[in-house]
Amino acid sequence: APGACKHRSRSQYHSSAVQASAAVGHSAAGAGSTGQHKRHTIYSDRVVLGSGTALEVVPALVSVEGNQIKDVKRVSSKGAAPVVEAMEARTFVDLDDKLLAPAFVNSHTHLAMVAFRGLLSSATLKGNVVTELFFELETHLKPADVYAFACMGAYDSLLSGVGCVWEHYYFGEELARACMDVGICAVVAPTLQDVSGPGVARLEEEFSATLTIANSSKFASHGIHAALGPHATDTVSTRLVRQISDLADSLTLPVHLHMAQAPEETYKCLRSYGGTPAQRMHNEGLLSAGHAVMLVHALFLSGGDLSLVDPQRHLLVACPHAQAHFAFPAPVMAWKERGLPVGIATDAGCCNDSMDIQEELRLLSAMPAVSVSHSEPLHRVLHEQHQTEEAVRDLWRSRQEAHVIQDQAFGPPSLLELVWSNPGSMHPDIRLGEISEGAHANLMVIDMNHPSMWSGGLDPLRALTYSPCAGMLGPRYLQQTRVC
Repeated sequence: APGACKHRSRSQYHSSAVQASAAVGHSAAGAGSTGQHKRHTIYSDRVVLGSGTALEVVPALVSVEGNQIKDVKRVSSKGAAPVVEAMEARTFVDLDDKLLAPAFVNSHTHLAMVAFRGLLSSATLKGNVVTELFFELETHLKPADVYAFACMGAYDSLLSGVGCVWEHYYFGEELARACMDVGICAVVAPTLQDVSGPGVARLEEEFSATLTIANSSKFASHGIHAALGPHATDTVSTRLVRQISDLADSLTLPVHLHMAQAPEETYKCLRSYGGTPAQRMHNEGLLSAGHAVMLVHALFLSGGDLSLVDPQRHLLVACPHAQAHFAFPAPVMAWKERGLPVGIATDAGCCNDSMDIQEELRLLSAMPAVSVSHSEPLHRVLHEQHQTEEAVRDLWRSRQEAHVIQDQAFGPPSLLELVWSNPGSMHPDIRLGEISEGAHANLMVIDMNHPSMWSGGLDPLRALTYSPCAGMLGPRYLQQTRVC
């Protein structure tokens, strides 16, 4: 799995060592609790098992102790001997025909920015919205603002079936506390800047927040872990990049940064550092070292840049709706053709006005078909003075080819991999996105008889991709959530 790496002790950097991983927001029992845990055994006719694209839905027993999945047993039916035996225990949970699945993992969020919804317009989108709007607003944020706004973003995420977010923003400890209090797992990367941006004045505080989160047994017991968060390749110095790279290797922490998210960023790197954003990060050690890296957006990476991406350690993250608004959708097909792992994210809730990760999957899956609307065969059919049979046949072939690509690259298992095992394997201290022994019990229960899902049991994986989870989540999932 991309990002998998061996854990080393961080006690030399902080007074307390990181404890074992734990989960919150899971459907069965024990979310966020400490001490001795009872073992709960969950049965469902429909349990999503497997990882990557090798997924299947089968009857199974899932044993959960505290925050960790301890055992998974495939069974033939509810009448099987292991199920009958498990029913005797008071801690048995019978989900009947409800779907038990891993909660979704959102690969890139700015939770607190849900407070900026409604501020984007065609006028702001024409310029550099990051520096001209967001930086100006973020200069005035206080810790209490970020905590309150992040609570709303986290709760919005939970309602869409997201059980873990890869969060990147200012006031890192407030972000971690908000996620803990709402009840969602998170990998928090306090934003690090030293060239430009609101984080320049807070660099030391955000470094300190990163170490506090990384070494907090309390945060770890709630499924909250740390990553190192350089903001972007044009807002950090060479000195800071190298410092972050060294710390990532020493502490076995992943790095989470914006990469080539705007033409201006690429221009600045070429002018100031003599190379593209990817070349710069490679030369300065961030991409060439051994730690995991989340590369968010990556919109303007050339073929040579993509050759610097290591599929064993790096994850390319696309945010389809936000990128469509900014007129630069990520070239996900080119990434997949090179065998590079991909994660999908919502980005900030103000960029697409939603934290619904399924919306991102649906938009991504449609992109091959949408390409037909911009194809030469359609142009000929629409604009030639006299249509011909040959032009119509070419258009039909173009459509058929798009559907082949759609089925091969963006079928339900391939899409679910982008919100389950790919981002779920990127942190060494927490394994998410699959129901297997040793994984974090970060689960969701879906009512297959809800009107939005009705008849979706014929193909549950497709339903998980295309049918909205909001409103279909079983009550146990939401009962484990503390709402601020």
